[in-house]
Amino acid sequence: MNTSGWQRREQRRNLPPELQRRNINVLNHLGIAGMIASRQIQRGPEERDDLEQEARVGLIRGWERFEPQRGHKPSTFLSSAANGQVLHFRRDRASTIRVPWRLRDTYVKGQKLQQVQIQACRPPLSDMELAAALQITAQRWREACSSQQAQPMVPISAIHEQGAGPDHDDQEQRWLDGALQLLKPHQRQLLQRHFIKGDSVRTIASATGVPQHQLRKSIRNAIKLLQRLAEQDGLLPFRSCRPSTASP
Repeated sequence: MNTSGWQRREQRRNLPPELQRRNINVLNHLGIAGMIASRQIQRGPEERDDLEQEARVGLIRGWERFEPQRGHKPSTFLSSAANGQVLHFRRDRASTIRVPWRLRDTYVKGQKLQQVQIQACRPPLSDMELAAALQITAQRWREACSSQQAQPMVPISAIHEQGAGPDHDDQEQRWLDGALQLLKPHQRQLLQRHFIKGDSVRTIASATGVPQHQLRKSIRNAIKLLQRLAEQDGLLPFRSCRPSTASP
């Protein structure tokens, strides 16, 4: 059935108007899924049908998040959403290396603890501290880290569909917009003032009454959290766990 046939079928279905509009808009851009699958088939061992199916899921999710008032072109936004869904599929479910689920679960729990720590503006936990918090041995935590590092990661070059350009810039901007919402409000405002508006730490300290050293620490912790989120979303390779250090 061609796209117009699917559109007629959708119009005959007894669906809520909002859901029907979403489906029709997705069908209007269905060719994007095929385009993404064709590009990604050369970068991994997965079947093309699987990649196209995931790209279609990305189209649906992308349209649900699409905000026309932000000025993005639907095709640009949906291309990034479909491509991101395929990359997540490849990273999370199409890996050729099997990692025991207990080790993977342990690693995820450890990363969540680190995220809470950083969001609270506290220094990251050491390997020994993480192991104690998870009630496991330090060796077990290192095994969990090693198992995660053994998984083949999608190189950052795979995210560039056509090298650096408007599409890539839009994709990075959308990811950053979403990631910033995960920060605490004061961290988000601090990063926006310092990196976007260009205010110096001294200027911000003078305006807010917060000591400069505290502002710098908050900036560092916020950046660390963004790096962790980028790793989890496949935009950066996972960093190796720090080697544990013996207590003096």
